[in-house]
Amino acid sequence: MGCDIHIVVERQNEHGAWERVWQHDYDKPDMKGTPEVFRNRNYDLFGILADVRNGYGFAGCPTGSGWPSIAPQRGIPSDSTVTEAEMDDYAIGDHSFSWVGLDELKAFDWDGVTAEAYGVVTREEYARMQRENDSRPHTWCGGVSGGGVLVVTPEQLLEKPVPFSHVAVKWTETAREGTGDWAGQVLPWLDTLAAGRPLRLVFGFDS
Repeated sequence: MGCDIHIVVERQNEHGAWERVWQHDYDKPDMKGTPEVFRNRNYDLFGILADVRNGYGFAGCPTGSGWPSIAPQRGIPSDSTVTEAEMDDYAIGDHSFSWVGLDELKAFDWDGVTAEAYGVVTREEYARMQRENDSRPHTWCGGVSGGGVLVVTPEQLLEKPVPFSHVAVKWTETAREGTGDWAGQVLPWLDTLAAGRPLRLVFGFDS
């Protein structure tokens, strides 16, 4: 089963109270011109934010070693605009509630933090990686099965030639690479919403 995030963006006003300035609405995916990457399902980001699906994809398929998390299981702040009714209606998801400040997102080392990723590539993609001496695949999936599918590891191919259709590979990527440059696309937009005031993301997940 897939997992999605539900986000409310809150800004502190001049009196110190938190006000809602944006809310993710899946029925209006283009609302307020938000960056597309902010609205997408992004398991690497979920792991970095809250240790959700961290190193695992659909149906528990291993996708990597996992990321250090900024704000796992903090809960909904007591002074948040998120209401009990919204929680009861699952408008903010149904598990792993937490929040993170814009200052924390900026302080996270998106280019220095790395993790190992796992994936399965086609025979053709593996040949390209070998030919171009490229450790990171252009396309991959978490797993593959079915008639005619033969998955091997690079180590098995080194031992002796064997029939195969796919290769299970590992590679290292930065947090920026793993999340599709979420920080580069989203943080400037959040800065605009902040307008010089403290800003935070309050969120939960459903799965």
